[in-house]
Amino acid sequence: MKAHLATFLDAARKRVEAGAYRLEGPALESNGSLAAVVRRGGALLTEMKPASPTEGRLLRRPAREVLHEFMQGGADALSLHTDADPFDGSPALLREAHATGLPTLMSDFIVGEAQLDCARHNGASAVLLIERALGGERREALVAAAHARGLEVLLEISDAAEWQAARGSKADLVGVNTHGGEPGAGLAAATILLGHIAQERPGTVVALFDLNDRAGVRLAHAAGAAALVGTALLKSPDAALFLRSLRRPLATICGMRTASDVATAAEAGADLVGLELGSPNSPRNLNTLEAQRLADQARVLGLRPVLVTHSTDLATIREWCRFVRPDYVHLHRPAPPEWVHSLAAIPVHVLFGLRPDDEVPAEGAGLVIDALADSQSGLPHDGGTSRPLVEAAGGRFTFIEG
Repeated sequence: MKAHLATFLDAARKRVEAGAYRLEGPALESNGSLAAVVRRGGALLTEMKPASPTEGRLLRRPAREVLHEFMQGGADALSLHTDADPFDGSPALLREAHATGLPTLMSDFIVGEAQLDCARHNGASAVLLIERALGGERREALVAAAHARGLEVLLEISDAAEWQAARGSKADLVGVNTHGGEPGAGLAAATILLGHIAQERPGTVVALFDLNDRAGVRLAHAAGAAALVGTALLKSPDAALFLRSLRRPLATICGMRTASDVATAAEAGADLVGLELGSPNSPRNLNTLEAQRLADQARVLGLRPVLVTHSTDLATIREWCRFVRPDYVHLHRPAPPEWVHSLAAIPVHVLFGLRPDDEVPAEGAGLVIDALADSQSGLPHDGGTSRPLVEAAGGRFTFIEG
């Protein structure tokens, strides 16, 4: 990003000149203070960027649908990329995000006041300014211009030298993004910098570098910063569930047989419930009509229904999924990638059941790791045996079955 900053700034100036930030539609009031959200502590901000210079296209569904999932997953605020180059964003994203009722941040390469007018008109709570792109006098002029419009400012810095230069800034919030800093700057260095700034300006710091798991988010929160999650969230097949997983471990309860079972699982705080089909010798086996009714009830209660099966017949599994309409299907053994693609067309996401010595499939939404050869033993799980599988999951959902 550092090497291409001049190119991105030039593109932003051309967008301003071309009228890309013209004011369209009725003016919107902001949804409140982003600074207040950060000040509460433990905040999760979600980032909407339709594309990325390193990841390519990220948004493959309607933005409104994904923003709704962010809200369902418990996002505290939204960051929207309005820059067409390189993130394929637009000011229209701000207006779509406004409908969630959450505070919004306009993330762009801001070079002039026309962009601030656009942010204010489209209901943004705050704007992003980049220290490396502006420097002292120009930065503070834009901070003052933003404040005059009722906008808060999140100032992005990438290293300790930039923080020293910006310590006197009147920006409301400080974001640390080491991707724009010195080569080799990693999570540890970024977290140390977060901690230093949080000590000087408690309740004002945001981690802007890539966070893709609960451990990273907890590290940012422990340093006294809010956490922003972007790429990993947009690549997840289930943004709402992924967001929940960043705050706490997900819980799935299998063997649902009655409406009372599903209601009890919801009351207990489960995230997913398992509905077993294709296991005629199991007392938990359901027929398709029973499974459909319980799946419908689960969705009403905010649970993800999972079709659990030992079947190895793809055609049968597809028919069950079309009828029951689960969010996920749990296959008890790895299957060819074609199975994942075939079921995705329904659409249903695949969770693969694995034992510690199984090879981790490249496809699928996640893994369900058996505690023992007999996954229904009820015995405690040895976490050491599953750690390599969790690491190999590469950010996908992982569940331990015991």
